[in-house]
Amino acid sequence: MRTLIGGSAAALILLGVAPGASADNDKVRNATERARDRQEIRKNQQEQADDLADRTEAVKLAEALAAARETNDEAALAAVDASVLHYLAGEVKEAGQEEGQAKREVRQGRREVRSDRREIRENRKKNEKVVRKIDDRRDRRDDRRDLRDDQSDAREEAGRFERLTRIHEDWNALEGNFEPGALDRRAELLVALQALATSEVAENVEESAEDRRELREDRRETREDRRQGD
Repeated sequence: MRTLIGGSAAALILLGVAPGASADNDKVRNATERARDRQEIRKNQQEQADDLADRTEAVKLAEALAAARETNDEAALAAVDASVLHYLAGEVKEAGQEEGQAKREVRQGRREVRSDRREIRENRKKNEKVVRKIDDRRDRRDDRRDLRDDQSDAREEAGRFERLTRIHEDWNALEGNFEPGALDRRAELLVALQALATSEVAENVEESAEDRRELREDRRETREDRRQGD
């Protein structure tokens, strides 16, 4: 029984593209990218909630410091020291983990860009043209964009880790010193903590918007791939 080939499939054969050969790879790739986008959205939402909680905690600690200063209560000031140092230790540890994860994502992004280059070379050898060429350019563009985003995230995480580490070290040096200058410095450090948490909230809002935009693009590309396969 002879199988009739649709117009799009026949055109792909004439262009040197085997119907379905690269389409399956595109489907897997698009599904993977959509899943990653959704995961990033969930991750950013959780991070935003954490950053809001961090900002609230920094405000509470600042209020506790102000109250202890007003009464010149050294026991209360020592309790603030203990609370802040405990809080900062957790934040520094978390920031270090996030910096490590960001570096791993950069390495993964570089591998994907290298994989794109290999795939383009292989497709050229196979004489796959037009549709495949367009898809290759699109994939390479997307992966380069993702790599730039990952590199930007890694720089931000490294900066956050460095700032938190410096604040932790500065507060450690102040512990037990209740002179007015040292108390002023504590207040400044808590303001810096609040500012850091606020900037993190803003960055996560921006990243969530970017992830949603990428998810829409991936869905559009999936529809385009389906039309090309018809």
